Amino acid sequence: MITAIILAAGEGSRMGKLKQLLPWGDKTIMDTVIDTVRKAKYVDQIVVVVGAEKERMKKHLIEKNYAAVKIVENINYQQGMMSSVQTGLKVLPESCQYIMFVLADKPLLTTEIVEEIIEEFLAKKPPIILPIYQGKKGHPVIIKKELIEKIMELEGEGGLRHLFEIYPEKIHYFPLSDQKITIDIDNPKQYDRYKPEIDGE
Repeated sequence: MITAIILAAGEGSRMGKLKQLLPWGDKTIMDTVIDTVRKAKYVDQIVVVVGAEKERMKKHLIEKNYAAVKIVENINYQQGMMSSVQTGLKVLPESCQYIMFVLADKPLLTTEIVEEIIEEFLAKKPPIILPIYQGKKGHPVIIKKELIEKIMELEGEGGLRHLFEIYPEKIHYFPLSDQKITIDIDNPKQYDRYKPEIDGE
């Protein structure tokens, strides 16, 4: 019913290294996000878009042997997140009705949060559902298939922000009480603040 597109192509410039594969408890940041999404009800396929250090990323994902996970390479990842969004949309199955976009640097997300957003979307079925925490936009975002053509026409950086600006009337804002939807792990300070404690540290 829902295909999740995990955007994992970034270089991690603010982190100074590829943040997707940094340790997060007994996993990596990206693995944690994938596992969170895999456990969510209604998600029947996951597409992971890679770009920076693509061979290292693909090798890691293949070794994990994730079921129902498709790896796709964004050769234009340096052009910004919109190029990754569009790359993921190009490989969707015909049966896909709804698309959920998830950032690979949000390991604080929980399966419960993801399911809460999905269930609100399925109950209301707006063109776009955008979760917010105290007025601040968060992730994941879910859209209907009918918007794919519009997204493929968009240019520039900024990911789906352009879509939100063009079609504000299509957005259903969904307030949540959990700040985790807004927290990215972008830099060393955030990583040190939020990473799980490991026995022996």
